[in-house]
Amino acid sequence: PEGTLLDMPKIVGMLNGLSSLAKYGLSSCDSGFGATRCSERLNLPSTHGSLTYNKTSYDDEFLYETFEGPSLVGGFDNIWSGRHYTQFHGIATEDPHDASNHVFKPMVSNHAEFFSQPVTWSENTVVKFQYLGTMIQSGGCIGYTTTEALYSETLVFCDYPTSQAQNVMVSNNEWISCQFEVPIGMDQFRIVLGDERITGEAYFDNIQIGLGSGTHCHSNETPVDIETKTPPGSVG
Repeated sequence: PEGTLLDMPKIVGMLNGLSSLAKYGLSSCDSGFGATRCSERLNLPSTHGSLTYNKTSYDDEFLYETFEGPSLVGGFDNIWSGRHYTQFHGIATEDPHDASNHVFKPMVSNHAEFFSQPVTWSENTVVKFQYLGTMIQSGGCIGYTTTEALYSETLVFCDYPTSQAQNVMVSNNEWISCQFEVPIGMDQFRIVLGDERITGEAYFDNIQIGLGSGTHCHSNETPVDIETKTPPGSVG
């Protein structure tokens, strides 16, 4: 008799509710269990509660990104979010200079659209990364924002002159390594990536948090050491 309660509409409704709970938290989005009007965003916990587990304080901490992903054939080592907590615009794809390596290619937009998980600021912490622009002034930009503000950013490097960025990085179709400091006073921040021009294609790789000082790209006078990191798929 109990089985008669499990007709198809109820089963589908339960699965929709569980899927929504895992995706948005307790809300009405995608036929969720919540009673309020759907206003949630991906990767933004619902104010009415969310589905979690007994995680450690380091689970959501951004340390590095190889863009190899768990499959090791291109993907993301971390959870990234789009502007306003929506889906991001970009793909993990083959390195145009090395098909065995995978990198991130942002889609062209007027703003940077790709936001990392939070990073904890500490003294002598810098953000290191590699960048490739296939043409002069391809449009790639990188910067930071606060953990809550996924709608604005402070750009530190762009590969073309702009009042929005403090520094210009020059690739000329070669991979370059750069780093930047985040101002004192931000307990946590997010890294932001984007491509703001249609001139050429922009690629990022090996974004990592490390020790150092100064905001510059690699040269004999100002070296930038990019460490070799193990993608999560290699150990799992």
